[in-house]
Amino acid sequence: RREQRLAHASAAVQNEDKSIADKEVAITSQTKDWVGADDSDEGDGPPIERHASNTFERREQRLAHASAAVQNEDKSIADKEVAITSQTKDWVGADDSDEGDGPPIERHASNTFERREQRLA
Repeated sequence: RREQRLAHASAAVQNEDKSIADKEVAITSQTKDWVGADDSDEGDGPPIERHASNTFERREQRLAHASAAVQNEDKSIADKEVAITSQTKDWVGADDSDEGDGPPIERHASNTFERREQRLA
């Protein structure tokens, strides 16, 4: 058995020196695409490959949009300056929407919270 392995190994080493060359092929230039050729990648293959292709295309679109956004970053729109006026009192006639609305348990919780806040203040 050992001799057989050694014989196979030595034969393999001797055959390594013999390289198999490729056949010479003539190349002709093509001036136009095939007339009736359809893109074989479109719609063929298992659903997992179509999903992977669609995911890749969406990722490329997101990257293209992000790249365009980064390039347009210099053209940012500034915030508008607005004047701020101070208010000295609450709105007159404005009803607090929380007063009296909701189920009794919420009113009870609100009242309890208000009493606690007054106690702590």
